[in-house]
Amino acid sequence: LSDLAPSDLTFPNYEDRPMFSSPNPNLFLDMGVSSESNGESATNLKPKPTNAWYMNLLLYGDAGITKANSVNTLPYIIDAATSSSTTGIRIHYPYQNANSQVVQSVYDETFGLTLGCASSSTSSSIYSLVEGSTTELGLILNYDLGKMTENSESTMKFPIVRGMPYATAIYSFLSSEVNPTIISQHPLKSTPKIDGQQLNICNNNAVPIEVKKEIQLHFEASDFTWIVFLSRPSTISCVTGGKDGQFQLMVHNVEDDYSDLVVRVALLDECTSLDGGGVYCSRRTQNNDKESMMEKKVELLRQGADLYPYKPQVQLMYQNDEKISEGNNEAIIQFDWGVRSMMNSSNDSHYNSSSSSALLMYALPHHLEQVMNIQNNETSPVCLNTLRGNICLLQTTTPKWEMSLPKAQLQQVQNLFTKSFVSPHGPPNPSAIPKIVEALQNDIQFQIPDYYLRGVGDTYFSGKMLAKLARIIKIYQEMDILCSHDSKSVQQLLYYNNNDGKDKGSYFSTNNNNIQDAVKACHKVQHKLPTKTQVDQAIDQLRKGVEVWLNGKAQSLFVYDSKWGGLVSCGCYFNHGNCDNSYPNCPSFSDPGLNFGHGFYNDHHFHQGYHIYAAAVLSSIDHDWAIDYYEHVKVLIRDIANPSDSDSFFPKFRHKDWFLGSSWASGIATIGGGVPFPNGRNQESSSECVAAYEAIGLYGAVMSDIFASRTDGDVKDDLHDDQREKNWQTAQDIHQLGVILTATEISAAQRYWHDSKNHIYPENYSANVVGIVWSTMIQFQTWFGNAPFLVYGIQMLPLTVMSESLFDLQWLQQVYEPFSDSCNQNCVDDGWSIPILAAMASLGHLEEAIHKAQDTLTDKTFKTAAGNGHSMTNTLWYLSTRPALEKPLSLKKKKSSDNGQQQHNPSNNHHHQHTIVDSKNGCGLCSKDFCDKSRCPDDAPYICSQGPALNGCSKVPWTLNPLSCTVCCSCGNDDDQEDITQTTTAANKNVDDTDTACKSCTSEVCSNHSCNIESAPYLCTDGPAKDGCARNPWQIVNEVCHECCILTHGCEQEDKESVAQDDDEQQQNENQHIEESCPLCTPEVCSSQMNQCNSNFNPFLCIKGAAVGGCSGTVW
Repeated sequence: LSDLAPSDLTFPNYEDRPMFSSPNPNLFLDMGVSSESNGESATNLKPKPTNAWYMNLLLYGDAGITKANSVNTLPYIIDAATSSSTTGIRIHYPYQNANSQVVQSVYDETFGLTLGCASSSTSSSIYSLVEGSTTELGLILNYDLGKMTENSESTMKFPIVRGMPYATAIYSFLSSEVNPTIISQHPLKSTPKIDGQQLNICNNNAVPIEVKKEIQLHFEASDFTWIVFLSRPSTISCVTGGKDGQFQLMVHNVEDDYSDLVVRVALLDECTSLDGGGVYCSRRTQNNDKESMMEKKVELLRQGADLYPYKPQVQLMYQNDEKISEGNNEAIIQFDWGVRSMMNSSNDSHYNSSSSSALLMYALPHHLEQVMNIQNNETSPVCLNTLRGNICLLQTTTPKWEMSLPKAQLQQVQNLFTKSFVSPHGPPNPSAIPKIVEALQNDIQFQIPDYYLRGVGDTYFSGKMLAKLARIIKIYQEMDILCSHDSKSVQQLLYYNNNDGKDKGSYFSTNNNNIQDAVKACHKVQHKLPTKTQVDQAIDQLRKGVEVWLNGKAQSLFVYDSKWGGLVSCGCYFNHGNCDNSYPNCPSFSDPGLNFGHGFYNDHHFHQGYHIYAAAVLSSIDHDWAIDYYEHVKVLIRDIANPSDSDSFFPKFRHKDWFLGSSWASGIATIGGGVPFPNGRNQESSSECVAAYEAIGLYGAVMSDIFASRTDGDVKDDLHDDQREKNWQTAQDIHQLGVILTATEISAAQRYWHDSKNHIYPENYSANVVGIVWSTMIQFQTWFGNAPFLVYGIQMLPLTVMSESLFDLQWLQQVYEPFSDSCNQNCVDDGWSIPILAAMASLGHLEEAIHKAQDTLTDKTFKTAAGNGHSMTNTLWYLSTRPALEKPLSLKKKKSSDNGQQQHNPSNNHHHQHTIVDSKNGCGLCSKDFCDKSRCPDDAPYICSQGPALNGCSKVPWTLNPLSCTVCCSCGNDDDQEDITQTTTAANKNVDDTDTACKSCTSEVCSNHSCNIESAPYLCTDGPAKDGCARNPWQIVNEVCHECCILTHGCEQEDKESVAQDDDEQQQNENQHIEESCPLCTPEVCSSQMNQCNSNFNPFLCIKGAAVGGCSGTVW
């Protein structure tokens, strides 16, 4: 899209990102490289992924590599072997554990298979990255195993790729002292099958044996059978009862044979025994004859073993014969897997088109529908179950997948990109036009806060308000045309039908009588439209508000982060309308909680998307401004959706996961010590993501028209025809990019957030929407609360033209009743009822929706955090432009028999079957039966009834969040809750073993933990919460923690060899920082209604400021 450096415009370089949030130099070898050019610092650093699906492998810090450094490749979960004697990766196959509000991919860690090598004194236990290997579909991990010759290094590489059927290890320059190894913590159930023969090579008298092609291993505990392929004949031996497990298979190298060895391992059968039980057997994806299915699978795995993906790439191709608006288009997404041959892996040999081998990968259902070069198009495919539904083996005739997006879907999205930002169905319902005009009189005077106009504050809410004003102005323009032209001119000027007024088989149809009626209705209220002066003032305000973030004059600048490669808000410590800081003091790079984590690459597409939308509207009005700021706006687009490998400043497709079709919002933030979130990547609002990509498509369409309409004779710009033609083509590319991003994101949102058609989640999950999608989990939950109306509402804002394609009618009919029933007065006051009204109108109940909007929505509604991106004007416009239905659809939810899935009804039972009534503290009262069975003491009556801390007991109400507890209830007397006194930490009293079931920790435990002793000294040493740190003693219950101990400074120093003096000094500094920043709360504060924090997980309470009452796991 551009080769301009952001610093050549108005976005200064920022090179002082702290080490803890910088790319790990062990992974990225270019870190720290810089050069001087023209007296100014010029970076040679390459842009790096920040939101990719595999980011958990790239985020490790002082804690080293942990279990959290894992990725869900589908179908496997891959992590690094952390044993001191083994280097490599572990392959896990998870199953889906579900309840009514959470589905999580879980696995028994001991069932995992390690692929690697026995460590030597010269090998590294920390992996790095193969240079240039981070792509949209995967990366390559590299382990150095020691120097072999003067010019060669012994290495082991692992391509980690989406949809990989095999885990692949590439061993280069191996010596006889380094042995490729496969390890399991459990013994085999039957003797290994070597090249088709059962051979007992694992007894004490067995000798090494040669294997030519393959090995099959059936393990007892898991009932898994794995199949192993080798690139060349090798000698193997088996060891049982070793240090790291009950089974080890070693490949012995021929001395001085430095040719590459490739080992590939695949799960052949997750339920091998015909009488096998357990979760894997009960959840098999096929009901076919098992024996024939396994025969088919083993044959496919043998045929596909030769070719493996290496540095795969994604390319987009958008073909059109005529104008985009005429709909003769085809969009193709190409996955070039970059395959190599295992049988000829030396010298980086690539795929030979004359090879008889076929590429085998796992494919999701939408891939199977779209890939055009399928070789094994089976009626009974071989599949495994995953969190994203069944994933099936796909054999293709070429090393590329070429997927054609469904034309009907593509056409619908294209037609919603109307040049004048209107509904392609036609104008608003004539009966609503006077109401829209009345709303415009007030909304055209909407004032964006002065501090946002000066670039003070955050980039999220400022963007929402800019986009809000932009929508108001666009709706005024539509009303102005309707009120001042005849119906024929209206249809041509507003592009209703998206066909320049010509019927060429458009996806949409517009009734000319509706246009005539709308024109008549509008003419009657033309005199009530806002004045030209009012509109000009609104446009001037929009211009000022958009421009300040682009021209380098904002107090909180956008700066270019040279370390990761991205456009980041410098950050603003807001104080009475100004920032207490100014560039180059940029707190955003060190504070992951500031501006929603923008400095840590959280939610960039949400923030930048609103700003791009506002810029698109302004550009459509002020063409001179559009040309002046064309490159500036493109920087925002490049930051979130750069489509090119040749852009030296931004990673390719920062957020997009092309394998799934959806995006990831979470960036590089960790939960402390560099440990990533255990459930991987996440995204909450699918609708804001769609809106961001819609904004890109709109901006491209607007700029295409502007450049196409200007000639050399136009003195308003100094561009020549060749540059104008180049700019026009780039604008076309931006539009087409926006179309593909939007279309694929809508499909993915409907699959993974709505799940209204595919039903990919287990029946236990009774909700009909997902609040947060993680790599290995989905939740009926938001980051800011678990009230059902929040979960539904965050998936339905903002309301734009494109919302129509996202909000499928079947899904709206499913969610309307539970959404509406959960919407209490707080929901209405805070603006969450606006999407309910949108659903009501979409289902055919227009008059009722408009009546409720006027009755229930007030000026205050549109000033709340949920409502401040809406306006009465846009709300009424959206309601009144919904396509007419032959018959209104019922607002009552469908019965479970209608869709095969029980529907979530928040009005019955609230959040959980154990909770019988809500209370002011967020935890409802538990049922009497549940309390009778509870093991919690009277002084800790708050029970976590759902979430990672299931059955955990707390003295104060749980703070509901995805990391600890998602649903809670209380067994205490609600009238007595005011009497709960503050909890006390071990930091301000002497801990006595008799006070708790937690005894003093041993010196061995003390020397190997990650707890902050001052704030969380209670360590769980056994159970589901193992290694968890708590501020209060763990309640010993089977479901959470089986054993615990107390960490004290005395015990920590018993093992002096493992605790260095500088660590003590650092701990003291941290403790002093905590005491200075957040001193211990007074008893009055702890027992007040302000304190809703869970002391185990979020003990730091904000008592003054904008976040008053907020709870944090780290110091504010």
